[in-house]
Parts: sequence; C-alpha cells; structure tokens
Amino acid sequence: MRRFFDQRTPYIFISPALLLLLLFSLFPIVIAFVISFTDINLVGLADWSKINFVGFENYKNVLADPIFLKSIGNTLFYVIIGVPLVIICSLGIALMINFSQAKIFQVFPIDILYTFDYECRCGCCCLELFVQSTIRSV
Repeated sequence: MRRFFDQRTPYIFISPALLLLLLFSLFPIVIAFVISFTDINLVGLADWSKINFVGFENYKNVLADPIFLKSIGNTLFYVIIGVPLVIICSLGIALMINFSQAKIFQVFPIDILYTFDYECRCGCCCLELFVQSTIRSV
C-alpha cells in the first residue's frame, strides 16, 4: 500500500497546477471555438435566445476579407524572413565580438554595449550624444 501511495504523490502535487491550466487556458479556448460558429454579439451576451448557429459562415467571411489575407501574408513574412534574419545577424555580431581581433571590440567592451541595450536612460543619452556629435561633424 505504501508503494501505491508513493507512486500517486507526484500526481497529487501537480493536480492544482493542471486544474488551473484547464480552468484558465483550455476552457476559454474551447468556449471561443464554440462561439466562433455563432453570430453572437453584445446583445447575445444578455439574451442567449438571440444567439444563432451560423456554421462556417464566419470563417468564409474572414477568408474572403482582403485585410485578413494581407495580415496573414505579413505574419508569414515576419516569421519566415524576419525572425531568422534577426537570429543570424545577432549570432554574427556575437561571433564578431567573441572572436574578432579588431580594435573596435577592444575599445567598446561588452559592459558599454550591455548598458546601451538594457539601461534605457543611459542608452538614450548615449544615442543622443552620438547623433549630436555626428551632426556637428558633418
């Protein structure tokens, strides 16, 4: 009997987290999916008798909308082109910082780059000074 209880113990500890996951994640997803097949509006929230089942009509309307199709194209462009490009550029810069013998990476240590990236006040001030000095020198 002791061995049976020892095997159940991890499930007892994880069950509250799983219940919260079901309650706040999966349940709303299922409800939204069911609602997507109806013509619900704000009036329908107050009076459930005014909600009608429309089937795939909402999906047909969305797929015929040129703005929706443009947004899908933009999203695919961002995912297929934008994300890999940023990863490749970031990796390239990191490799240059780590392995380059160039003087620029010895002049600008990582601390300055970190401050510029993650400390907003300092980064903005440094950028402003850089832009002003560039404009004056032209």
